[in-house]
Amino acid sequence: MAVAKLRKIGVYALTVVCTITLALLLGIKVGDAINARKLERFKERRLDSNRTILAKMENIEPGSRVENYHFQNLDGDLVGLRDVMQGKTLIVFLEPDCPGCLAQIERIQGLLKERSDHQRFVFISSGNPFDLLDLREEYDIRSPILYDHGGAFSSRFKVSIYPFNLFVSERLEIEQVVPGQLTEDEIIEIMESEGNLTAR
Repeated sequence: MAVAKLRKIGVYALTVVCTITLALLLGIKVGDAINARKLERFKERRLDSNRTILAKMENIEPGSRVENYHFQNLDGDLVGLRDVMQGKTLIVFLEPDCPGCLAQIERIQGLLKERSDHQRFVFISSGNPFDLLDLREEYDIRSPILYDHGGAFSSRFKVSIYPFNLFVSERLEIEQVVPGQLTEDEIIEIMESEGNLTAR
């Protein structure tokens, strides 16, 4: 009698464990599907928004060239854009007090921790150089940060939203334009890219 009761309890416990495990697995699958759909909707909305933003800008479309402009780096040296690039490069226009910019810097720095290709990313800002120095120290940024005095360079493109991202080739040809924050997957894609990326 006691053995049968124990067996019954064991079967019940096993059924409960299996049901909970199955529910968790289904929940994870459903959650992943919902997150994937949300990401797709976010990208669709951003694409519409990007078209509107880019329509108001000049000289900034895939295939056009970026001038080899000269900037002051945070050590006070005058450097050309091409001098600080390492192959295909993501140029990020940012402001040091912009929450979206800080979130993107954090994502980029997290992905660069184990890598040596920091010059695949170049940050350009017209923010206060002392704020940029603080930013470099706080986020341990080893990628070049270039000071755009008076916004002279960014104003050529009428950059009005930050962060603003340009993915350029070694020949300074624009391959991809993304106003606003990049997702972690997009940053990884850029880091691993050897060929052209489509404009987003």
